[in-house]
This record gives sequence, C-alpha cells and structure tokens, in this order.
Amino acid sequence: MSPASAGVCSDAASLVLRHHQQVRRFLLRRLRHRAQDAEDLAQDVCLRFLQCYRGQPLCSPLAYLCQMAIHALHDLNTRRNRERNAVVIDSDVVDTLLELSTAAQDTNPMNALVAQDQLHRALRQLSPGHKAVLLAHKGEGLSYVEVARETGFSIHTVEKYMTQAKAQLRLLRRQTGREKTWSAARSHVG
Repeated sequence: MSPASAGVCSDAASLVLRHHQQVRRFLLRRLRHRAQDAEDLAQDVCLRFLQCYRGQPLCSPLAYLCQMAIHALHDLNTRRNRERNAVVIDSDVVDTLLELSTAAQDTNPMNALVAQDQLHRALRQLSPGHKAVLLAHKGEGLSYVEVARETGFSIHTVEKYMTQAKAQLRLLRRQTGREKTWSAARSHVG
C-alpha cells in the first residue's frame, strides 16, 4: 500500500469515525427507533463508504453519508417488500382444501375431479398475495389478525385481499357455468 493510499484510508476511517453516530441517529429516526436495524444499516453505510471513497474532496461528508444511508434504507425496504410478497404455498394446505372440496361433493368421482381441477386453476390465477391470504385464512383457519401477522400485511389489506379473492373465485365459477361442481369451493371460501 502506497503512502498516498494509506492517507486515503486513514482519512476515510476518520470521516467514518467522526460521523458514524450522526448517521446512526439519522437512520434511527427513519426506522421508527428500531435500534438494531439502524445500527446494522449505519455499519453497512460506513463499510460502503470505506470501499468506494477514493480520497476525493467532499464539501459535506455527513451529507454524503446520509445520502448513502437513504439508498441503504431504500435497499432494505425493497428487500423486505420482496420477502413479504414472496409466497410459499404449502402443498399440505392445498391438499387439505382439495380433500375438503372432494368430501363435500356428491359421490360421483367425475364431479370430484372436475372440482379439484377447477380449484387448482382458480388458485393458480390468484396473485401471490391473494393466494397467501386465502390459503392462510381458509386453509389453515387463521383469523385475519393471525394472517396479517404471518404475511406482514395490514389487517385492512388482509380483508381487502380476502374480498377480492372471493370475488375472483365467484367470477371464475360463473365463467365455468358449473355451479354444482363449485359448491365445495364456495363453502370454503365464503
């Protein structure tokens, strides 16, 4: 390491040490006082700064670090939204719904197969969020509050998604024109 680059590193390190607490407080206010998240992001911002700082003069190092913190917050929120919207469909829940719909059908095996096929098609047509809410509430028997806790959605969003999922399933049922084969799915959806 050359003496010039050693000076850059010590300048960068001194900037980070001087402004770390201010960056942490900046993040803490925006993260609604979640201290651990603020500390983690502040460290991430400081590491990013150390990696990219090349000794260029900065008029306001704190403003530069705060701008980096805003980008780190955006990245965190984007990542959390992706994780929240990622839906893992539990095949056991789908199988349970299918078993219940089959049990509610008459003894004609053909009707049961048609109902299963329609339920599978209907579930595939729902958005991931709607499907997660529907399967958690109807398949697992969770309350709206429990569904909200599990999915990370607000209770209002859970209610809205349930209403929309039911409406979409009713529309699909009407489009098929087979009211009888949908009776089991309807009894489980509302």
